[in-house]
Amino acid sequence: FTLYSPDLISAQQDYIAALATGIQGRINSSAKRLKSLGAGNKTIEQIKAKRQKLENLPFYAEIDGIVSHLMVNQGSYVKPGMQIATIQDYSSVWIDVSVAEKDLQFIKKDGKATVSFPNLGNIERTARIDYIHPTIDADSRTGQVRLVMDNPNGTLRPGAYADVIFETNIDKRLSVPSEAILKSAEGDFVVMALGAGRFQSQLVQTGVSSRGRTEIKYGIENGEEVVVSSQFLIDSESSLRESFRKLQKVQTPLSLLEVNKDQQAMIDHLIDAALYLHEVQTTDAEIDTAMLMPALKLNDHLMPKFRGTKLQFILQDAEKALMAANEAITEETQQQALAQLVTALKPWIMEGKPKYYKDKGIKLYLDHGTGNHWLQLKGDMTNPYGSGHAVEVELPDKVDAEAPTVTAPAGGAHAGH
Repeated sequence: FTLYSPDLISAQQDYIAALATGIQGRINSSAKRLKSLGAGNKTIEQIKAKRQKLENLPFYAEIDGIVSHLMVNQGSYVKPGMQIATIQDYSSVWIDVSVAEKDLQFIKKDGKATVSFPNLGNIERTARIDYIHPTIDADSRTGQVRLVMDNPNGTLRPGAYADVIFETNIDKRLSVPSEAILKSAEGDFVVMALGAGRFQSQLVQTGVSSRGRTEIKYGIENGEEVVVSSQFLIDSESSLRESFRKLQKVQTPLSLLEVNKDQQAMIDHLIDAALYLHEVQTTDAEIDTAMLMPALKLNDHLMPKFRGTKLQFILQDAEKALMAANEAITEETQQQALAQLVTALKPWIMEGKPKYYKDKGIKLYLDHGTGNHWLQLKGDMTNPYGSGHAVEVELPDKVDAEAPTVTAPAGGAHAGH
């Protein structure tokens, strides 16, 4: 663009006069005055070559790019400091990605990501992780990650939508097609093909998922066959859990599980955590995450022993509740975590070791207003959920249970395998 200004005319005249004297100091001084008014080196060289002032002084962009914003029109009046135009270089673009809080731990600066653009024919390109923002959005529970990607032909435009897959902790992992994973309140399952028309559901722990496959951390071994959802039909009149019960072995009652002293001591950490969360709610204290860590680290030790039993579901649900408590920052979320934890532990307390906990003075209470339970040691009842009516739930002295012998064939619950 070109600009007329009396100050620019005066500065040019001083520069031309300085050139005529040949005095280098004066020439440099007058050139600096032009630069202070915004004139670039290219413009100053034009004046020097022609030895004539330019009525409308040209201004040139210092970088290549596209004018993204133009704040003036021809003939507009401008003031010092006023922004006239914005030029952007789109040969390299930023991509701002919202990432779930729980997944941010896997993302590292300078890592790689695959970016696809569904509105541009699903073209794929590789981008670099440039910056990970240090804050979390309190509403969406996501963090922002900035990617940098080359855009040499200008195909990518600001505001375009993109799908991003991050490459993190690349390693060989046991995986199955994601559609083979079946979910229920008890956890994730796959259906194993045993041969001869027989099938069995197997509880698994899943890991990362990518491009249609899901990692299996434990539950099945390499080489075992699983049935994908297109090959396995669950009776529409039955719940998912009931369908699994027809397929898998009936589990041993909690009261008949063999639990040694060390294992019992570890399980008691979960009870201690429930008592601690009750104390926090009734004393207006803050949750100390260090108090929850012994209970959070149990599953690595207990899961190999109790995988495939009812206790496995209790341990997994308790772990989820403890993780929720670890992240809870409001009174409401802390109460929810406490209720979730005691709900998970209730079958173990009532059906597994009721006399053991009764002898220890553990009491189970029910708040009628919310339907939530809590645990307390001997003492006056203090309701962590408010001032509503609550009652003690009596723990039985013993549980009558027999080891199951029932088996169930696959029957008509499968097709097309």
